[in-house]
Amino acid sequence: HNAASPDVLEEVIELCGLSETQALDFEEIYQVFIRYREQSGFMRAELDEIVESFSEFDGDSSGSMDAAELELVMQWLGYPTTFQMLREVLQEFDIDESGELELDEFAGFVARYRDNHLRETKNVFTKHATIVSASGIGLALSSIHSALLELGYVVTKNQIDETVTSLEEPVLFWDFVQIVTSLRRKVQDRTRKNMCFSDAEVRQLQRSFDEHVPGGASGPDDAIANSSLAALIEELYPGIRHRADLHDRARKLLEAADVNADGQIDFREFLTMMRLFRFEARREQLEKEKQAAARTNFSMEEVLEFRRVFAMFDYDSSGDIGLDELGAMLAGVVPRAVLRDRSLLDSLQALSEDGSRALSFADFLLFMREVLDRQPMSGERST
Repeated sequence: HNAASPDVLEEVIELCGLSETQALDFEEIYQVFIRYREQSGFMRAELDEIVESFSEFDGDSSGSMDAAELELVMQWLGYPTTFQMLREVLQEFDIDESGELELDEFAGFVARYRDNHLRETKNVFTKHATIVSASGIGLALSSIHSALLELGYVVTKNQIDETVTSLEEPVLFWDFVQIVTSLRRKVQDRTRKNMCFSDAEVRQLQRSFDEHVPGGASGPDDAIANSSLAALIEELYPGIRHRADLHDRARKLLEAADVNADGQIDFREFLTMMRLFRFEARREQLEKEKQAAARTNFSMEEVLEFRRVFAMFDYDSSGDIGLDELGAMLAGVVPRAVLRDRSLLDSLQALSEDGSRALSFADFLLFMREVLDRQPMSGERST
């Protein structure tokens, strides 16, 4: 369990009308505890932001969120996450196995991310805290930069100096948490500006955008004109000329992205369009995985375990693993006679029919079902 933030405790005690009380008795402590639990350990302002974000990203107004919606809202709230990590945490909260989360569960879901981040912050702090004082063990000011880098915050020493001007050594744990929180807020602001894409992704998208702008490199006021939009859409939706369903999806995507309805797409609108396209792709991915899990008859726990194994070999977090990596993984756990089965190899090639020599997680589940069905029935199988 993580310790409660002093700021949250102070607010909760005030909301309970106990801020003037010098010492709390058992009933008053219990009252504070209940209020703290109700707020999932958040400040009221943070809780209001969480509720507002849920409403904003519940795209179909269903009152619940699937993993595709949760990925966006967690990034919007400033908690960087991978699709893999998010679904693992979701599975812990998904009691009815619906693959979705309702509003009354959402604050607890966000709290899990906050607690994981706080735990990681505590571990890094403990590693770098070297000064012992009457106030407790703390960090030297010179250690803050390396500690933040270890937590994944890329900041310059000048930026650190600006942040810690009012602090004295040793920097105690909750002071360090305040620094980390302020940096997380800056990451959150940048993520919102980037429409939930990372800086690296935005740079890549800028290059893609420039390829479709007349004359190449674009300026802040340039846009992809009508004449170039068709080529862009065909890249996103191969086969659109022959499929009415893809044409309808592309039309809706453009209408949603073209905010001023001028028939052109500037870079900000392009980011919106690509975010919507990623969301749509995530939804398709989730549906394929749901169908694969149903076809294979794997339990919820087995699917989670397979997902963890899959993630170990998905080195670039692309959502796919190459056939070579798959072969290396299976060689250590599957009898050679099974791997030499020609029909199994044919099934593997069929799953990778697009020529990419890679399997998605849904394909991986289908393939593992075939592998397990071909293994000798000696003893109880395990994943």
